[in-house]
Amino acid sequence: MKKRIAILGLAALLLCPQAFAADSGHAGHGAAPAASTAPAAHDMAGMDHKAMGHAAAMGASIHEATVDGYKLAYHLSSNAERMEAAKKAGTLSAADAAKAKSHHLMIYIANPAGAKVTDAKVGFLVKGPDGKEQTVMGMFMEGGFSADVDLKAPGAYTIKSKSTVGGKNVLDQFTYTTR
Repeated sequence: MKKRIAILGLAALLLCPQAFAADSGHAGHGAAPAASTAPAAHDMAGMDHKAMGHAAAMGASIHEATVDGYKLAYHLSSNAERMEAAKKAGTLSAADAAKAKSHHLMIYIANPAGAKVTDAKVGFLVKGPDGKEQTVMGMFMEGGFSADVDLKAPGAYTIKSKSTVGGKNVLDQFTYTTR
């Protein structure tokens, strides 16, 4: 019975992150500002996040790009704080928390007309400073597509995304550095 409650608690945690205090930045979490290797043509300094439907986006903004007219905005939050809140609430065991990945990666997508994309297949390939790769599929939630990834080791991570929107593949890549 306790295992079933823990599993349900973890599912609620992952499906309803707004119920827990989400990171608004990474000060104190060992993350440095993103160091992007994207070409200057991908700069989105004037991007209207509200128009993209993620004014209350989850986590800290780590990268933005425009690829083939699609606007991409990446956000990252620490799972540690949400896990701790769930443990305190009694909905997550220490063993389940130990299995959790360190961060929650979100990508928000707007099509060339500026409309929020809600129907896509999104995958991430994350290569760590040690050369190990993680491949994860994103799922739609909170207006974007998300996946849990491990960014525990300090150093540079190469993050690649592939979003298939209406039969079109939208590919992006950047470097994110943690301390």
